Amino acid sequence: MGIGILLYHPLLAWSLSIILSVINNDNLRQWNGKKKTMPKKQNELQPLPPAPLVLLDRDGVINEDVGSPGIISVSQLRLTPNAGRAIGRLKRYGCSVVMVTNQSSVGKGLLNLNELNTIQQRVQELLWEQDEDATFDRIYQCTSDDPNHPRRKPNPGMVQEALQDFGRHIGASSSSSTSTIASCDHRRRTYMVGDTSTDLQAAAASGGVDYRILVSTGYGRTLMTRKGYPLDIQYHHDDPNGRVEYPVMDPVWIHEVVGIFPNIHPSTVPFLYCQNLEQAIEYILEQEKEQTSTRSSAGVVVP
Repeated sequence: MGIGILLYHPLLAWSLSIILSVINNDNLRQWNGKKKTMPKKQNELQPLPPAPLVLLDRDGVINEDVGSPGIISVSQLRLTPNAGRAIGRLKRYGCSVVMVTNQSSVGKGLLNLNELNTIQQRVQELLWEQDEDATFDRIYQCTSDDPNHPRRKPNPGMVQEALQDFGRHIGASSSSSTSTIASCDHRRRTYMVGDTSTDLQAAAASGGVDYRILVSTGYGRTLMTRKGYPLDIQYHHDDPNGRVEYPVMDPVWIHEVVGIFPNIHPSTVPFLYCQNLEQAIEYILEQEKEQTSTRSSAGVVVP
């Protein structure tokens, strides 16, 4: 009976409820081993501005392309200029950033999945060395070497998976008709950054990517060569040893490729042509910040 009295004593019950409350609240603050601030109460939450989804190809965009058969060893990895810092800026702005990459070396038997995962982890580590915020929200990879595989770019399977996972609408094949973001468009926008025509084709065929960006690193500069001359004709050496040349250029919108750039599929236009990932992300952030300002001045709130 003495034990029963203790269990039902009001003061003891109150103390026990406080202890359980502290334990539960501490669990709420834990996420991947890191302390997080307590979630705000519902009536304290403020509407957030639209956060873009940015899809990035890997080889030739995030890290330098090494040619066929692709990266098969971590020793081959080298980031394009300031890739980590640029991705970190996207994350701090509130963007979702995902990798969408063909990795057919696995399908060809040159790598196994464990080896590919080791390479992917090393890419992430190299990005973190530049910026601790440069973390991918998700990685989509197609390891098949079958060109007809629905997930393998230029097919849109992987891109559509990303769009669905991040709550984007998938409609007809997307094709932006202006070189800037329309001020009346208040949706959460999606960008695809690649270095090949297949990257842009997958984005165009997905029915949900608003803006396609081609970078001159990787295969981009070769694609943008006409009559023996690349679109960009000035260079500088980013590598102190002069090992790699990068074009000096301003972003330019391409609205026509037929008869001009024969290795780029007509479905990809319009697209923005940029020097590298850093410049592409700079453009994305400038446009998004401009639109955030426009929406604020117009009193537009996007849930």
